[in-house]
Amino acid sequence: MFDHFKLPKPPVDRSFKGWFEWQFRINERGSSVLRETRAGVVLFLVSVFSVLLNPVILSGAASGYNTGMPPTDVALATAISSGTGTLIMAFLGNYPWVLGVQLGTNNYFVDSVIGQKVCGYNAFFTPSNSVCAGQPCTCTEQADGTFTVDQMGTAADPGECWDPSVLAQDSCLGSEVPYQAALSATFLEGLVFLIICITGLRSVIMRWIPRCILIAGACGIGIFIMFVGWKGMGVVVADKYPNLVRLNTEVQYDVTGWGSAAVHSGIGFNSCVMLLTAPPYGPVCPWLSVGGLVFTAILMLWNVPGAFLAGCLFTTFISWGVFPETVSNGGLVPDKVAYAPKFTETAGALSFHWSPNVGRVVGAFVTFLYLDFIGSAITFCSLGQMAGILDEHGNIPRANLAFIADAIASMMGGLLGSSAIVCYVESSAGMREGGRTGFAALVCAILFFLASFLSPLFGQIPSIATSPILVLVGVLIFASSVPDINWDDYTDVIPVLVTTTIMPFTSNIAYGIIGGIGAYMVCKLSTYQLLTWERFAPWTDQRRWIGVNKYKSMSSTFSLFMPYPGWNCAEKGMAPEDGKMSYEAALKKAMGSKYIDQGDLCPPSPSEEAPTESKLDKGSSAALPGDSAHNGAEAFRT
Repeated sequence: MFDHFKLPKPPVDRSFKGWFEWQFRINERGSSVLRETRAGVVLFLVSVFSVLLNPVILSGAASGYNTGMPPTDVALATAISSGTGTLIMAFLGNYPWVLGVQLGTNNYFVDSVIGQKVCGYNAFFTPSNSVCAGQPCTCTEQADGTFTVDQMGTAADPGECWDPSVLAQDSCLGSEVPYQAALSATFLEGLVFLIICITGLRSVIMRWIPRCILIAGACGIGIFIMFVGWKGMGVVVADKYPNLVRLNTEVQYDVTGWGSAAVHSGIGFNSCVMLLTAPPYGPVCPWLSVGGLVFTAILMLWNVPGAFLAGCLFTTFISWGVFPETVSNGGLVPDKVAYAPKFTETAGALSFHWSPNVGRVVGAFVTFLYLDFIGSAITFCSLGQMAGILDEHGNIPRANLAFIADAIASMMGGLLGSSAIVCYVESSAGMREGGRTGFAALVCAILFFLASFLSPLFGQIPSIATSPILVLVGVLIFASSVPDINWDDYTDVIPVLVTTTIMPFTSNIAYGIIGGIGAYMVCKLSTYQLLTWERFAPWTDQRRWIGVNKYKSMSSTFSLFMPYPGWNCAEKGMAPEDGKMSYEAALKKAMGSKYIDQGDLCPPSPSEEAPTESKLDKGSSAALPGDSAHNGAEAFRT
């Protein structure tokens, strides 16, 4: 059971150089320390946004209320958890992959698990209360079930916040579930995930996920990450119903004005403004971001070393010139380079007192575990597919060891004050830079730890500089995966496209996998291909079910191929030229004889007889099954 934890034999050379090569295999994998270092820096630059974005989400700033989680605590927890997970990936997995907070899960953490509630847990006065905004508040429940906000101080001793005229019930907003309980669910999810990896159950579960869904997941992630990049660049924006999204022309619909043509921000493609009161809570400069995309793409096409790094820094420095004011004055230039961070609230704040909200928290635990497992599995498959190390079962070497990094990082996140941590598909940017070993991940982990102290500097790398990298990374992921899809089999194509499209449209990898697996089961079950376990019982093998012959007959169709003698095949009775098929082979292909064992370029033997139209129409077993609209008859070949 534990064979997946066997490590390589100890190094023969006991020197540091020998241990270094044994650990990271840099020479063995055809890389160099300089190349790995450069890849590590790129890994950090394309993933550091999580340290900046996660505090905005988990603190509640993006949802309009205070969750009680200080942004500085969340930023520190995210940096340490991500760095720890990436460090474990470096030494156990030895892959150039980075871990960061799982996007989407953090929104679910705040909006669906914690939730807003007037006079709830960890309540604070809302910004609408100009006198007490941001100050903690408490409420007292009255006999009629209503709440009154407790006065902070008295008229004689008002303190920092006291004004009876503004102590309205709706000015004190908290959460339905304390964030401490949600953090404990995150911690337990990571612990269960760790047990799944240690016992080898992960590999067993992965074998039940169809390979076409795994490959589709990689394609979907590629499109998803491109969509995230376009949004971050400000090129694609929200629109009213029914379009929902559209190109950012001169008038952009604001978040608060969705669906209303009367409300708009006035920010368009030619704009270049600092938007701090609404998403993305930073600079919006589409034309500059597109310029960075063009510059980076040209460098990538020329195979310039460090193309992604150079493109990111290029756009960052220009954006600092466009917004030359310091951060405290509404610009991008850092006020300071470093600071001494410390936890004030969230570290070790786990609460297993779930009784008031046990159903909700247990549901959150199950959801966290599912999203973490599926998200990591598909990301690993996507990266493994790009690296050429993915086998037919969706496994990669040392997969369980690599997954352990994910599990421990999620446990660390729950313990310190962050939502789940997962492997990032943005890791492909580091692979593009030449990263082949865990040394690139080690460099990235060190930078994450430094980010705890240098966040004022790293925090001013804007999304308009990193988003072009995401677009190009999405191209790489999609292009590396799509050739492996069997586009001739519609029972695969339908689940693949369901998976691929749901991911970007819902901004959730797991939802795409759910939809894809559901579509796969429907397509395969309805075409007698889902159950093929003949060794258990006759009824567990669909190929023996009533109606199979009728399905085989109906699924046999003519192909779309059109014989054109002298153009795509030889003239009748003539020997085929190089690169062309014989007329007989073309006729077979046109009449649905797709499943022939010999190649189309080989002329048929004299004994072969092209199937007649009548045989194909009748679905005769003597005739080849033909070109199915979904290739379903392929399942019945012996």
